[in-house]
Amino acid sequence: MNDILLIDDDKNIHDIIEEGLPQYNIIHAYTSNEAIDILNNRSVDAILCDLILPDRSGIELIKIIKSSYELPVIMITGYASVESAVESIRAGADDYLKKPFSIIEIDTKLKKIIKQKTLLQENLKLKTLLSGTDESLGIVYVSQKMAKIIKLVKRVAPFNISILIQGESGVGKEVVARAIHKLSQRKDKRFVAINCSGIPETLLESELFGYLKGAFTGATTNKRGLVEEADNGTLFLDEIGDASMDFQVKVLRMIDTGTYTPIGSTTTKKANVRFISATNKNVQSLIEEGKFREDLFYRIGGVIIEIPPLRERREDIPVIASHYLKIYSDREKKLSDEAISYLVNKEWKGNIRELMHAIQKVAILTNNSVIKPEDFELENLSTPKKSIFNYKTARENFEKDYFSNLFKQCKGNVSEMANISGLTRQNIYLKIKKYNIKL
Repeated sequence: MNDILLIDDDKNIHDIIEEGLPQYNIIHAYTSNEAIDILNNRSVDAILCDLILPDRSGIELIKIIKSSYELPVIMITGYASVESAVESIRAGADDYLKKPFSIIEIDTKLKKIIKQKTLLQENLKLKTLLSGTDESLGIVYVSQKMAKIIKLVKRVAPFNISILIQGESGVGKEVVARAIHKLSQRKDKRFVAINCSGIPETLLESELFGYLKGAFTGATTNKRGLVEEADNGTLFLDEIGDASMDFQVKVLRMIDTGTYTPIGSTTTKKANVRFISATNKNVQSLIEEGKFREDLFYRIGGVIIEIPPLRERREDIPVIASHYLKIYSDREKKLSDEAISYLVNKEWKGNIRELMHAIQKVAILTNNSVIKPEDFELENLSTPKKSIFNYKTARENFEKDYFSNLFKQCKGNVSEMANISGLTRQNIYLKIKKYNIKL
């Protein structure tokens, strides 16, 4: 039975989904903070997340989930537009649901993303192109530049030396960090990542070192820090170049002494972790500007790995694109020669991450079995043109869309439609007739 984390502040949604999907073990979270606590303490197979939450937007939560956990996410949105769907996908969602939705639709999408997760795991095992290793590292390449990097990765991974990975956003720094962990003697322990730019500075210390109950307002229980979670494993400090000077001092002390103190505690704890750091900044320039400690640079940069941007290894683009197309498609699809040429010649300022999201959008929003260049009209997908109507027309458009979806969800059951919408059966019949709604 698959474990599904449902994140929604509406208890009715929780009751409906749990009752309608007994084939899954539904784990309930009503806020983003509650969801993060659950993810820190147990594993799940997939996530259903509402777009609007009381303490953080669903978009922000997805970014956090995708930066720290390798989990598929379906975004639930009440805004029935391509714009909100694409925004969710751009943030990292694997699919989306529009309200009102049916239980059958949820089940179908859950099966799809769980299948994609399984396929991804199989691809990592069977399709890795790293010669001489049976580790499922999942780095797809054909270029000589990446071959040299992987050779270096394999040489340094077994040794307990700190590593700094440099490169533009989206080049795959965390993927390389995970590869080092999987090839190391710590591979059976946890790989824990923290984004030094994705978490507010005031929360970084509590996330890294943990805290005791009563340490500050809102600290109602003891919380284990990520350092403790990574004990005997690997701690990945992503975007370390964005860390404040105060936070750098605390990291330096932890590296030098192997100890740390949770917030609100007077007891020092020990931690045996391997440090892998990453940044998209020029650290030497930051040091010269007084924004990065030189002594910390020497501690985290035992070995420096520089990953080139995608535009400097364009020969990798076709194999990477084909790799992700297979992962995200619900049926067999392939790229035409023209589509491959189109992808190879694009700038890809966001590197592999941008390419992956482009392939993901095409896989989800295009029904073609052969992907053509025109299917990659990213500008049209990401910024759809909005038509301005008068109020009456806009209301009618909304009603038609709402009652059509409701009719499908309820399979034409007028009593059920009336119960959900709060309207009378007579009003429901009038709407069905007015908009010529049929199954």
